[in-house]
Amino acid sequence: MSAPSELYRLKSDLQGVEGVIQSVEDGVGSFRNALSDIDKVLGYPKDIENDIDKLRKILAALYDVTEICSILPEVGTACGEMAKVLKPIAVSPKPPGGLLGEMKNTLHEIDKPIEALRKELGEIKKPVDNAWSALDNIRLDIARFQIGVDTLIEEHGDNPPKGIADCARALSGILEQGLGALNHAENLVTGQLNTVIHSVNEIEDVLNNLDSVKHRMEGVLDKVTGKAFNKMKGGLDKMRAHLDRLKNLAVRKFNQIMEHFGVDVGKLEHALAKAEGRIEGAITKAVNDVLTKAKNAVISELEKIPGVKELEAQVATLEDAAIQLRDKIENELGSACAKALRAD
Repeated sequence: MSAPSELYRLKSDLQGVEGVIQSVEDGVGSFRNALSDIDKVLGYPKDIENDIDKLRKILAALYDVTEICSILPEVGTACGEMAKVLKPIAVSPKPPGGLLGEMKNTLHEIDKPIEALRKELGEIKKPVDNAWSALDNIRLDIARFQIGVDTLIEEHGDNPPKGIADCARALSGILEQGLGALNHAENLVTGQLNTVIHSVNEIEDVLNNLDSVKHRMEGVLDKVTGKAFNKMKGGLDKMRAHLDRLKNLAVRKFNQIMEHFGVDVGKLEHALAKAEGRIEGAITKAVNDVLTKAKNAVISELEKIPGVKELEAQVATLEDAAIQLRDKIENELGSACAKALRAD
């Protein structure tokens, strides 16, 4: 059986290079997608921290006024119950801020390493994009040669003219050298990228689980900045402003004065009970348990991610292999052979 002609050998070499490029591009592409997907969720801990800050200030102020108003007739019991609920949530114990303060601390412990990860991923993004661009350029060159060689095989089969055979032989030699460098770079990079992709995806899943906490905090924040809540708080503020005058009044007289101030005591009591239930139901130790589990999972995955400098160097090796192959084709093959073999 005769050896394949130079054109068939070149066709096989082009397919080999294409396969390696495709494999590397799949890995690099997955990495780029992972970077894009995780960018949004990396901000979740900080977003929730900000919501908690706003919420704690509002609830701490509400605690102050409900605690003071707990000595008043008629609404005193409802105010006292609200103060009792708010104290461990927004005021005490240590750390400052009660359960919300504890949640914020847990989020900060998540956010600190996440910020470091964000910085590292930002550093690796440019080298990865550069490698992707270099691979894409050589892939397009290979595709043009493949179309050209297929056309030449249709025309000449196993017997191409000597000039074309010489050109095909020269390009095969260049590709075989370049394939070795690409394979070496792929072996260096692919495993590391897959490790990073796996850990980044795991971290993304963990942070996506915080989305429910984020929506919960946003929901409570919407309630405590809404019209109904502000109306309730406004009624309490009016009581607080006239505390000395109101605290020793009989219920009937108290209600008359509050009516004069535009405060419906019955509605206020109902609003306090409703708000108390919503706040107590939304901000629980279980929420902080979710955050603590998230923190532990994130830290565990971060420990698996290889050093960024090492990864940068390996990605640069991949970019160099692609650029060098393209340069060798351009400089060593010659324009006449390139034109003869390529579909332009």
